[in-house]
Amino acid sequence: MLGTGLTVKLATFTLTLAALDSAVPQEQAAHRTRYLRLPVAERAQPAEKAPEPAAELHVLWNGRIYAGERLLYDPELEDRAALREWLKKTAGKMERKPVGEESPELELPDGLLLIRADDAAPFKYVQGLMVECGASWVGIWRIHLATRSAPKGSGETVEGRLDVSLPVIDCAEAENYREPLELKMLVLAPGDRITMPFGEPWREKEDEPYFFDPATRKLQFQIGPRKMDDHRALAERVEGLVGSAKRDDQKLPMMIDPRVGTVVGDVTGLMDVLIEAGIGSISFASSD
Repeated sequence: MLGTGLTVKLATFTLTLAALDSAVPQEQAAHRTRYLRLPVAERAQPAEKAPEPAAELHVLWNGRIYAGERLLYDPELEDRAALREWLKKTAGKMERKPVGEESPELELPDGLLLIRADDAAPFKYVQGLMVECGASWVGIWRIHLATRSAPKGSGETVEGRLDVSLPVIDCAEAENYREPLELKMLVLAPGDRITMPFGEPWREKEDEPYFFDPATRKLQFQIGPRKMDDHRALAERVEGLVGSAKRDDQKLPMMIDPRVGTVVGDVTGLMDVLIEAGIGSISFASSD
């Protein structure tokens, strides 16, 4: 459990996975399986409005995934059988409800899955877990992604929580699909590691979690040929692109391509910048 006095931020997004896209024609679905798409819905809701999760998973800095004290996935073994079985059983215990008015015959598990990820967890493991949730034999589409870090000098743990869902795409939406603008995120220097004990008893078998000191961690962002080395320069560039799109009465979808070494904390920080700059649809290139 998290301590008292915790600073909590809640952002709301909608995450679309091709794994649930059974209604999309095959040639269109094949083109779209590269993306995890997150149209932004809302952000900064009070923490007390967050619903109680039906189940909870932890993604550690080393990529291991736990359900309580039980290890479900270890990237060194590359065996997802235990994780898939846990997700399938968890989904089976959830009440099933229609996904939406347009497809009342389609019912999916309605329970909420909370994924807690270490700030330094490689983002590809979170992406992979969400893909597993969207598999046809699981269908868990309501997910909270919680990340925890301890900013230097803050003296407290901070949790940021993303409220994501995995709805089915219908054929009409697939036909209107627009190719997003690609934003590459590269790690130039990993930065200093700062340990951050969380206190869960089961973590005693693991090394202490850590986060990267933002003062020494160096990232680079690239849109087309233009490269930017900080969030401020990126924000100015994105705001300019959003303004141009609005003048043309168009929306600007953006796809983040997180390169090797990108961690959860990098992605959540980048998404804050993009949301503030006015991006209304955020995608992720596949980690495969």
